[in-house]
Amino acid sequence: MPHPFVHIELATDDVPRAKSFYAELFGWKMTDLPMDYTLLSTGRAPGGGLFKRPPEAPVGWSVYVGVTDAAATLEKARRLGATVLRERTLISPEFGHFAVLQDPTGAVLCLHEAPRMPARKKARRIARRPARKARRR
Repeated sequence: MPHPFVHIELATDDVPRAKSFYAELFGWKMTDLPMDYTLLSTGRAPGGGLFKRPPEAPVGWSVYVGVTDAAATLEKARRLGATVLRERTLISPEFGHFAVLQDPTGAVLCLHEAPRMPARKKARRIARRPARKARRR
């Protein structure tokens, strides 16, 4: 199963300045969310975002790879020599979970686990056709 890049985001100390800069430079559209996060619409996938950098994070861009199970992916990464920088963490029920690892070469990579969709009940289709009368010849 492929694991594509699904999201790119900027952690910054000056959100208003970053928003202004990238809107002017590239024409990106911005949508502010109530959770102090700004979605970036670049016109193509993957999507992006920017937010106020927490004290433990460096200023800079991060790239996210889509995975079905962030916890299992972290365990596999550990076995392969990675260091886990952030365990599987809930973003929100609508946006799923993320995690951060550092590969054996020192590069940092983020994981994104999309929220699970509720299972749909299989709709039973009942054909309501009138019974055909048998023809006699």
